[in-house]
Amino acid sequence: MQRAASTATSQRNVAKRAQVGRSGARAPHQADQRVKGMRKCLGTPGVDIADSIYILQDMNNTKPIQNYQQKIATLKDQLLQLDRMRPGSLSRQYNVCGKPGCHCKDPQKPKRHGPYYQLNYVFRGKKKSQFVRAADVAAVRAELANFKKFRRLTDQWVGLALQRADWELKSKA
Repeated sequence: MQRAASTATSQRNVAKRAQVGRSGARAPHQADQRVKGMRKCLGTPGVDIADSIYILQDMNNTKPIQNYQQKIATLKDQLLQLDRMRPGSLSRQYNVCGKPGCHCKDPQKPKRHGPYYQLNYVFRGKKKSQFVRAADVAAVRAELANFKKFRRLTDQWVGLALQRADWELKSKA
């Protein structure tokens, strides 16, 4: 029992010397004096240098997290600015009718009917297609652009969230 206690004490002393980077007979006493001095400097009873090192590490670790949170908040603000949106694509088509004497059947210079605008999209696993009036084409294009911006912003948000989660896992290790 006596030997185990003295081994633990000597291990603590070696650890104290290693912590302050000193060796020799006076090192444990000097380490204790430094810790007591740091407690006085910190002004908080029960807080020693090791605690302040962890506090400083936590302060350094929160800066990247704050950067990620700030970027995500900016993305959220941009998402809130989006107006009406719809998924899909808009295509312009020219068609041929079935009338035998129509100009769209002319053998030298056929002139097809159109343009007709068709909106195609997939929603909840179902393909949808609908024609859009020429007067509504500009509004539909704006909605399609808003949806593309929505997808881009949410992809960035997910990317930042994954980077933050990876960083937090690495910082805990």
